[in-house]
Amino acid sequence: MKAELTLEGVCKSFETPGGLLTILDGVDLSLSRGDAVAITGPSGVGKSTLLYLIGGLEPPSSGLVEVLGRNVWSLGPQELAEFRNQSVGFVFQDHYLLPQLNVLENVLVPAIVKHGVDARTRDRAKKLLDRVGLGLRAGHRPDQLSGGERQRAALCRALINDPLILLADEPTGNLDPATATTIGSLLLELAREQSMILLTVTHSQELAGRFPRNLMLLAGKLTDRPPTVAPEGARS
Repeated sequence: MKAELTLEGVCKSFETPGGLLTILDGVDLSLSRGDAVAITGPSGVGKSTLLYLIGGLEPPSSGLVEVLGRNVWSLGPQELAEFRNQSVGFVFQDHYLLPQLNVLENVLVPAIVKHGVDARTRDRAKKLLDRVGLGLRAGHRPDQLSGGERQRAALCRALINDPLILLADEPTGNLDPATATTIGSLLLELAREQSMILLTVTHSQELAGRFPRNLMLLAGKLTDRPPTVAPEGARS
């Protein structure tokens, strides 16, 4: 199967008072629709930075980030904004829901940017909310939801434009163990159902172990490591 996401020799360095600090040092990765990957590693090694490079939020110092045959970082500002909106869904540790909007309106925000909201898009948003158990909370504002409910709403928002790539940065980091398990299951199930590429950065060995593929980022390099728990939703 041809890879829809390819990284070749990706490097990222930052200028610091002590000199040049290299975070990523020649990262290679190829993923196709349906792949679900968890990335672990110590704090500060560049796991989140790697997601930002893939998602069009942070440029690499060198190397290639290619999605569907296009070099992401050769795009102009408008094209790059469209790529982020249409091809990538982001789920962060903090939900970043807009407090003045209700749940349904928050989910629809990326669609408004893409093409506006019509009956079909609104129906998709409602179906996503039903799928994650928030159908009856669609009219509530974020401050009326629990932490797990807010993260489920954020997941629906990330999926509203049917992205090719779903990037999750510590999506269970602020949640209690039971709620974290629920969110982890939804990530895997929804990515599989919608045939997306799922990349999740996590410190949770329990969450990482449920993914079909585990990678570790250490000393600027990605290496494969076997899952520690039988993966949920792994393809046969």
